[in-house]
Amino acid sequence: MKCEKFEICKRETKGNSKLCGPCYSKEYRKNNRDRIKIYNKMVLVRDKDKTSKYKKLYRDKVLFGGNRLKALKRDDYKCTKCGMTQEEHIILTGRELHVDHVDGKGRCSKIKNHELSNLKTICHKCHPKKDKPMYMKRKYGGLLKQDNSKYRYPQIRKILDSKKRKLGTITEAKHELAKEMGMSYWTMDHMYYERKNAVSVDSGKLGGKDGIN
Repeated sequence: MKCEKFEICKRETKGNSKLCGPCYSKEYRKNNRDRIKIYNKMVLVRDKDKTSKYKKLYRDKVLFGGNRLKALKRDDYKCTKCGMTQEEHIILTGRELHVDHVDGKGRCSKIKNHELSNLKTICHKCHPKKDKPMYMKRKYGGLLKQDNSKYRYPQIRKILDSKKRKLGTITEAKHELAKEMGMSYWTMDHMYYERKNAVSVDSGKLGGKDGIN
């Protein structure tokens, strides 16, 4: 017997059912959303330990090629940048130490590199310091090209100065370029004036190995 939605699913039913299995499940979820939400919440509480264990195994296998725990053990459960231990990290953040893909080819990359040699243990403070220059370069490309000037973003300054001559003021130039690049005016303002020897309260010197060379 054909499913009532045969034109869409191209499946047949079993017994006297009007809908095939997948179509019945879809209709049930559609008509019982509140009941399903309540059930899912109950399962999360009832199977908390089981779910947590499954998530960890899934994360290790899919996001790290099965090498996440190996990387943590190899690094003695300490951040390879600052030395923060697993226990200290859990007390501070409520979460375990991160395992980072050194070359950036992790969950957001089309090509994955889960080799153990490409994984490093890192804490929540050191992780963004390591990744920021790489993500900035990936997002802005040639706009991060350096020269002998004292400013950190000389290419941005050149574009803004050019827009200033066209629009009349540097403020209008910043607003226009910020909109074009999808960032806030204040971020653009900061990039215009930031010098290579600028110091940040959180990350120290922005230049050198933690900054954009």
